[in-house]
Amino acid sequence: MNVSGAVSILPKLRTINLIDMQIELLQDTRCAGDVHELTNYPRPWFKPKPTLPKGTVLTVSEKWANFFGAYYRCEHENGTYDIPCAAAKLLPQ
Repeated sequence: MNVSGAVSILPKLRTINLIDMQIELLQDTRCAGDVHELTNYPRPWFKPKPTLPKGTVLTVSEKWANFFGAYYRCEHENGTYDIPCAAAKLLPQ
């Protein structure tokens, strides 16, 4: 049995470059990576990034997707946030 053939049928992550696009949060939002860590791998030493309030404007570095949804990757003063696309809207340039 060819194991590498089985791996090749899995879908690849898709990324779209949206450099310098800005989004506005529609609701209070946590980083999706932090939510994943907190819900699936609870550890007492893990310190999640602060929740971003509704109306925060962020600059998008890329848009990416996996089996669970699509996300905007944004830089903020507290670190890099992965924001679900449903929790934000793109602002016109």
